Amino acid sequence: MDVGGVGYRVHCSRRTLDALPPAGVAVTLQTEMIVREDAISLVGFLDPAEADWYAALTAIQGVGSKVALGVLSALPPDDLARAVA
Repeated sequence: MDVGGVGYRVHCSRRTLDALPPAGVAVTLQTEMIVREDAISLVGFLDPAEADWYAALTAIQGVGSKVALGVLSALPPDDLARAVA
């Protein structure tokens, strides 16, 4: 992602990546910054519901960013809500 000439790597679910417009077209992503001892990374979402589910999933002990994005890649937020219910 290019922001004012500065490039950022943003991790996203497959669903978000598939919904992005072609390169060069402006897009707005909701992002979350993850700060760890050894790295700072960004996670991005087009859908606010996906961002909410990401926060809920990563709040579970043992579920990190990678697993949460994997779950969100496999299930859209509505299907995930039905599965949990």
